[in-house]
Amino acid sequence: MSGIEKEPKSVAIGNLRLDAETYRSISMMAYHKGVPVEFLVGEMLKKHLAIQGFLKNDFDIVHREIIKTLANSVPDEKLLEEAKKLGTLAREMVILNVGSEKPDIKKYIKSFTSFMDVNDYAVSVNEDREDGTISFYAKPDICRKYSLFWAEIIRMTLESIAEVTKVEATESSVYFECKTRSSGT
Repeated sequence: MSGIEKEPKSVAIGNLRLDAETYRSISMMAYHKGVPVEFLVGEMLKKHLAIQGFLKNDFDIVHREIIKTLANSVPDEKLLEEAKKLGTLAREMVILNVGSEKPDIKKYIKSFTSFMDVNDYAVSVNEDREDGTISFYAKPDICRKYSLFWAEIIRMTLESIAEVTKVEATESSVYFECKTRSSGT
């Protein structure tokens, strides 16, 4: 055995105790989702940590209808300008959270996925093992301008480290494909 121990995939937390009402609520949620209570508690804690990270970086929880109204009232040019500003902030947040000056593409995508997941947007990430293309699909399902806003944030954030080959924003979703830049690019 080498002297280096692998980090465990999960760790038990002694005799974690919950009040009866909290346990009942979590048990019902777990039952409806078809997952064990322990799994659901772990997922809830991950989501809570992600939310705390966003709140710490001046993000806020806002109702979807407010987002829709505001996004639809802003001209596309202004929306894209603000997306570029947030894209710069997103890049800095990933660097701070990862603790690396040059996080890889997967760290950025994990951050986007975390944000989408915290907001309960459907998300799918796939990687083509043959050519290394990573595809990302998220469905905020708010409005075209909000999808356009996120498409620009993602494009702007990733283009410094990846070849962004496709970006689409629809009324309800954002889709992009990218590849890690080769060292010659």
